[in-house]
Amino acid sequence: MKRYRILFILDSPGEGGAQRVIINILKYINRERFEIELALFNSEGEYKSTIPEDISYHDLKAKRGRYAILSLAHLIRKIRPNLIFSTLIKVDEAVNFAVKLAGDSTKIVLRSSNFLSKKLKVEPFYTALLCRWSYKHGDRIIATTREMRDDLHCKLNLPLGKIKVIPNPIDLEMIRNLSKEPVRNSWSKENSIRNYKLIITMGRLTEQKGFPYLLKAFKEVRDKLQARLVILGQGKRKSDLESLSENLEIDKEVKFLGFQINPYKYIANSDLFVMSSLWEGFPNAIIEAMGCGTPVVSTDCPSGPKEIIANGKSGLLVPPKDYQALASGILQVLTNKKLAGKLAKSGLERVKDFEVKRIIKKYEQLFLSVLENNVV
Repeated sequence: MKRYRILFILDSPGEGGAQRVIINILKYINRERFEIELALFNSEGEYKSTIPEDISYHDLKAKRGRYAILSLAHLIRKIRPNLIFSTLIKVDEAVNFAVKLAGDSTKIVLRSSNFLSKKLKVEPFYTALLCRWSYKHGDRIIATTREMRDDLHCKLNLPLGKIKVIPNPIDLEMIRNLSKEPVRNSWSKENSIRNYKLIITMGRLTEQKGFPYLLKAFKEVRDKLQARLVILGQGKRKSDLESLSENLEIDKEVKFLGFQINPYKYIANSDLFVMSSLWEGFPNAIIEAMGCGTPVVSTDCPSGPKEIIANGKSGLLVPPKDYQALASGILQVLTNKKLAGKLAKSGLERVKDFEVKRIIKKYEQLFLSVLENNVV
């Protein structure tokens, strides 16, 4: 049985859903069939310690993708991978330039990590041109949802046969173990009997995540019952969000805890997980919250939530940018124990469909199909 060498490429092991996905793949991919190499534009980041110990990585020491092209081309010539796998637009562009520069004919698989139509609206104008060029030269493109696949087909005119839908994996065993760690926080369930409901959310503090709508929704919730809100994540909008919470006079009930290497213990100790995003690729946070046994209320944004959540069964879906609908959904769950229990139980069942070992097999099948010129 032939063993193939795959070069995985990331910008860094920093905070982000794409980084967690790649690390999960690295952790579980079949070592007997694949020899794994990892290249990082730079090696510093919050998830550096989670890179599997048996995988050595190449630090290209580049601050930006364009600065990594020469060193990446040199690495490709040196290790001669059979296949290169990357995700994130800025990485994909550097990969394609480096492969051309190296004069190499290695296969390329690119994973689209965000809903392109929305993502490109907040990127420089030339990003769309480079993205179109990169995806055109990739041998296969992975979309994490059917809606993303259709968007790639329409936005970039990619043949549907070139796009494979593979959802993100979740390491349920790891999440359940980490969720049991104690929370050293006066707001947690562990610390006495709470007389308020605890809501939690997680994500980078950027426009995409729609946190202003969540804060406005929380204001309406707090006016009707005792509740507190925890926000996990960091980003450039933090000061704006803190100012908004002060203006809404909810700052004493809102806590920004920043990035947490183990968010699961906080999620498991909360009454409700809320996602307020305006758009997503595949929202890892939803399935991670489900894996913690916490009920979920999410915006029905493109893309992912409606392909994960059966509305009213495994979670509640509300329109994006509608803080009143979001507040209504939150109140439905927090004031109805039977509904909350039903959503949590169904969520635990639903999340099994994304268990890492099941999803990794889909990746392995795709890699082999590209390497051996088969169609899947």
